[in-house]
Amino acid sequence: MDHWICEGIGFEQSALIPLLDSEKLLQLLKEKGSSEITDEALGADYTSGTNQEKVDILMDSFVVDEDYQLPELLLKKDGKNVLCWATAEDDRYFLLYSPRYPWDKSGGFKSLQEVMQYICGLVRPYCRDDVMEDEILGIIDPDVYEHGCG
Repeated sequence: MDHWICEGIGFEQSALIPLLDSEKLLQLLKEKGSSEITDEALGADYTSGTNQEKVDILMDSFVVDEDYQLPELLLKKDGKNVLCWATAEDDRYFLLYSPRYPWDKSGGFKSLQEVMQYICGLVRPYCRDDVMEDEILGIIDPDVYEHGCG
């Protein structure tokens, strides 16, 4: 029997997808070292698609089908090394700032707002230019708590 828990301040991957910029996401994937991302692999639908269609192609072809997820890629950008990624049993993926004991490394955060701003700053470079900070903050759940066993 397995037990899992996703607890902390953060967001679920699907909440971020509508805010993403396809070219910025493509660059993030290329930074990962995905040599399979070529013009041929992207295809004509990618070239002629809208931003959201392009994001969907990237997610379907180069994220979901791989051994990594978007929160895991963003985790590599965590300069304070305080975030984690977790998955729920229904294939939902989370980027989280986990609850911490006072004696644990906290990243220097003194409030919930500071944590949310940190996560927002980490995500912002991959969002469309027209996405406002409030929209990003709106996907960040201050009380993620998912658990289960099976």
